[in-house]
Amino acid sequence: MGTAAYRLGVFAGLFALLFFLFPASVPQAAAAQGAELQRLEPVTNLTRAVRASQRGDVILVAEGRHDITDLKIPHDLTLIGEGEAVLYSSRQVAKGLLVPLAGTDITVRGLTFEGAISPDQNGAGIRFEGSRLIVEDCTFRRNENGILATGDTSGSLAVRRSTFIENGHGDGYSHGMYQAAGQQLEVTDSRFVGTKVGHHVKTLVPRVNVEGNSFDDADGETSYVVDATGGGVVFITGNTIHRRRSASQSTLFNYSTTRGGELGSVHISGNRIINEKWRLNLLRNPEKAPAEVFDNEVVKAAFENDGPRYGQAAPLVRKAGFGLFGLLLERPAPFPAGEASSPAEDERPFTLRRLTSESGYVTYGEVFAPGEVRGGSGLAAAYKGGSLPLQMDVKARHADGSVRHAVLTLSVPAGRGDLTGRYEPERPASEALPWGDAFAGLRLQVTPLDTGPALTKEVELAVGDALAGGEDWLAGPIVREKLAAAPVGKLLTLRLSGRQYGNGQARLRLSFENHASFSKLPRDLAYRVRLVRGDDVLFEEAIPLHYRNAGWTAVVPLGFTPAAARVPDPVRLAASGAFPPLDRRQTLLREKEKGPDGDVRPGDHEPVTQYMPMTGGRDDIGPVTHWAAAWALRGEPEDRAMMLRAADIGLTVPWHFGDDETGLPARADKRPDFWAEERGVFRGRNGLPAVLFEGETGGWETDLAHKPSLAYPAYLATGEAVYARALAHEAAYGVTGGWPALRGEDGLLVTSYPQLRAIAWSLRDIGDAAFLLPDDDPMKDYFIKVRDRNISELYRRYVVDGAFREAGALEGYFQSDPNDPTIEIAPWQNDFIVMVLAREVVRGSPRAREVLNWAVNFTTGRVLNIDDPSLYAGLVMKVGTLDGDRARVWADAAAATRAAYDDPGYYPGDAGGGVAMLRAALSAVLYATDDPRAAAALTKLRRDVGAEKMDWLCAETNYNGCRYSAQFNLSPAP
Repeated sequence: MGTAAYRLGVFAGLFALLFFLFPASVPQAAAAQGAELQRLEPVTNLTRAVRASQRGDVILVAEGRHDITDLKIPHDLTLIGEGEAVLYSSRQVAKGLLVPLAGTDITVRGLTFEGAISPDQNGAGIRFEGSRLIVEDCTFRRNENGILATGDTSGSLAVRRSTFIENGHGDGYSHGMYQAAGQQLEVTDSRFVGTKVGHHVKTLVPRVNVEGNSFDDADGETSYVVDATGGGVVFITGNTIHRRRSASQSTLFNYSTTRGGELGSVHISGNRIINEKWRLNLLRNPEKAPAEVFDNEVVKAAFENDGPRYGQAAPLVRKAGFGLFGLLLERPAPFPAGEASSPAEDERPFTLRRLTSESGYVTYGEVFAPGEVRGGSGLAAAYKGGSLPLQMDVKARHADGSVRHAVLTLSVPAGRGDLTGRYEPERPASEALPWGDAFAGLRLQVTPLDTGPALTKEVELAVGDALAGGEDWLAGPIVREKLAAAPVGKLLTLRLSGRQYGNGQARLRLSFENHASFSKLPRDLAYRVRLVRGDDVLFEEAIPLHYRNAGWTAVVPLGFTPAAARVPDPVRLAASGAFPPLDRRQTLLREKEKGPDGDVRPGDHEPVTQYMPMTGGRDDIGPVTHWAAAWALRGEPEDRAMMLRAADIGLTVPWHFGDDETGLPARADKRPDFWAEERGVFRGRNGLPAVLFEGETGGWETDLAHKPSLAYPAYLATGEAVYARALAHEAAYGVTGGWPALRGEDGLLVTSYPQLRAIAWSLRDIGDAAFLLPDDDPMKDYFIKVRDRNISELYRRYVVDGAFREAGALEGYFQSDPNDPTIEIAPWQNDFIVMVLAREVVRGSPRAREVLNWAVNFTTGRVLNIDDPSLYAGLVMKVGTLDGDRARVWADAAAATRAAYDDPGYYPGDAGGGVAMLRAALSAVLYATDDPRAAAALTKLRRDVGAEKMDWLCAETNYNGCRYSAQFNLSPAP
């Protein structure tokens, strides 16, 4: 028997085993049971019937609606619905509508489970904790999980002839059905429609059979059809799948062992797939498990009115809410790296959007290019009606002493409409506003809700006294702001930021940090905060769970409301190196900026993805987040609010690992054995305590490869100290989040981290901290050293030593492991590093420029030297020959890639994925270097993919890579 035939024989045997384990209904047994049911009286009170039942009983549930909440089933039972029997809960559930307990063997048939929601957003129609569950002819409708099975590790789950409609909370962590424990799963002859953001079927068990089902994403923005991350043997056969254009994944099936289990095999055959996506990838199989994929039919959908037909050039369709664009716009020239440029006065404009018609103040962060505001100079603000009193508090300077980042405060006169002016040099002010009594009489009370060794008694603090002895953050003639900190118990630290203006208005920011990471005390805290003045309660908040390595913040206005908001200038942001060059033509989708109202507290996470390893076109990863891009491009108050909400959520993420003695973020050079990950408790020379990771995480799972930048844009825009501290923590986690054996003591990331995207996003955060943190910040020199060491190592390895010089015409790509025998890379992850390096070039790094010049050859060469557009931006590219040697010419790499992959992952017309990333990388290269190869590659990319299609798709998908493209005066080739 040949190898292929032998594998099919093994699959057939396993398939037969699955049917043995999940036997079909026996007609004689069914007839006997039917006779028995005729003698049963349908119950109208299901809760009472379950409590009165005996093991092995059959309960016939009467037609109608049955209000149940977390109905625990303690023994083996069969529940059968008569007519339209609907189970629902008028209250939130803790776990689910039905909760079969450990050891139970349960059958449910002919029931509808509807609307289960829970405080943890994980409510299930059935929360199965038992051994064996059989579900037949049931409907699960609008639950946060249809079925969530977490029971016996030797148990099983069989779902037959059932329907799952619009299940999922919409956060990506809840699914149509999810079996997290057990040995086997059968899903047959069932229908899944509109699962919200999560997967239709998620499983971690070792034997899976998904056969003869119908999957339709509808409007659910569904992720994978089947997500099998527990390894094992998986069959997906004979299903009908409708992959909608709105789906959050272009890949249908995911197989890996990232959640444990043994690597087995996956068999995908006989499926009919109706595809609306511009790209489609059948299987994600990162560990290269044995896979049999054959006889799957893919039908490309056609649209009548709202989009392009497949196989045709995309028409320019005008659709409400989207803008379609003509030629690329002309880019502004960046200030030359290392040169002191002095723009003319009319090149330093600013715009304030009034928030009220009355006079008042506005305080914001402003960034300047080298030489724009020279050292020792002050700043004034002029507008059509005269001048605006302005206070500049400088936070960071360029190497030439000119201002890089400052906090500006302007006195805004009464009036209507936006106020446009320009900055002008002026002699700096010498006097500071006297510290007043705006905070006198304020008392802050922190009361434990659950006393323990870390928080034992109520603490009361006189706010005015604490701030009076604090340090100045802002000090000038218009505004004065002081910072102070005080311990609250042994783990909790309170930070105060008191700001008062010349007219007596004030505001107080409270920040609470549970960052003391190396203490042996229990990590979880519960307390109540009250801010009072006399008998008046100005602020009150109960925090039932403040989990480890996290914080939160709140602002108490004390009479202050901002009179205006600074409208950001994306040209200034890009020219100074503060932001990537954004596509100013891009229409941002309004619904993506909508988010929940209210303040952020520990446990809140929307709209940030809480399970960070989640893949797909997310809004919170990339050079900057979607909300930061919306703020920079559009500058509406709601855009700024969403960006700051994301930053406040960042404060609650448990990546704030603080040194107990200094209160600063933990540094790899000070604690070389420390790994900021739950597997990272080492008994090295630092003697890290075993309790380091005890306590809750608030539902967060962090991941360097998908890490968002949350604090940086907030600090850039506001200049507030709370976000500067958060930026330092995020950057420090970019180093300590990696395994010490890989990163080394001094934070060397770029030659050893296992994923290029982890290198890119870590280097992004480290570079942002080195660029923007205040010059007197005690962490800034550390981040400058780490940034420079990593870029210098890239320069040494690739440019000087020529690690990939044998790549010949292909030289210019990064590879995590140069000894990888597959000689395979992810081009899109190379593009991430290129975009990050381009930012550092604009910021003035000569070493980054050398590395970027080296990388341009591969970034542009994929377009200029390959005749197949599907290989420009695929998920994978072979950079070796068919014989396994490293390729030296492009033709060999293209041939090897085509031989290894029928579909490298992206279709030529896909501007919502790899093509968008490639366009952004080429745009970043051209912006930073003016390299003519990048201009030629951009022109060819638009010609080969189709300029109209790229623009239409960018408007339709609003993908990150579309936004992160600088715009140039390039005409598409004829």
